[in-house]
Amino acid sequence: MNYLAWAVGVTAIIIGFLGTALPALPGTPLIFMGVFFLAWWTDYTIIGAGPLLLLAFLGAFGFVVDIIASSIGAQRVGASGKAMVGATLGSIFGLFFALPGMILGPFVGAALGQYYHDRCIHTAAKVGLGTWIGLLIGTAAKVAIAFAMIATFITALAI
Repeated sequence: MNYLAWAVGVTAIIIGFLGTALPALPGTPLIFMGVFFLAWWTDYTIIGAGPLLLLAFLGAFGFVVDIIASSIGAQRVGASGKAMVGATLGSIFGLFFALPGMILGPFVGAALGQYYHDRCIHTAAKVGLGTWIGLLIGTAAKVAIAFAMIATFITALAI
């Protein structure tokens, strides 16, 4: 087996796993792409169609969960479109401030966007918190899906 191919595939899987917690990276699709690359490179001898289909489903499901969870959290507390844009910008800007930025970025962004929308600090705080909780739940779900994907891949390798 070519070590470079394994390095490329495993690197994509690792970056994908990191992407489940970082909003700028498509985590579960990257994990699937890494596994699919390794399967393709080996003419599907290390992993067959069944596990690949399961991984494709899990990857797509993780992507959808990411989008839906943050939207539901924001909608439940009445977030405006500006709050949603703020949460997205806060998530991206927060990446530059390591873990504290990744945790506080979406909250601060959503709150500022909502405050800009209606000039009510109480509503802005409520929207920021609701958006942040939605993002947190979505991230936890993506991490669980990523673990399931990696476990499926390792199991398929062992069989």
